[in-house]
Amino acid sequence: MKTTKSVDDKKLTGFIEGDFYGDYAKGGSNLRLRHAYVQVDDLTVGKTWNGQFLAVAPLSTE
Repeated sequence: MKTTKSVDDKKLTGFIEGDFYGDYAKGGSNLRLRHAYVQVDDLTVGKTWNGQFLAVAPLSTE
């Protein structure tokens, strides 16, 4: 869920994302919090991640 609002000429954004992941063999699943953050213009505070590093990381090292 994402919401954006302008406050005193600042762009304020809140974002929450989760998924259900668990032991399906036992019939269970748990809610995982993937992203939860507040952003004011370019400042981000909270829990988030970006997969960009995974796309450019070497697969092996020597």
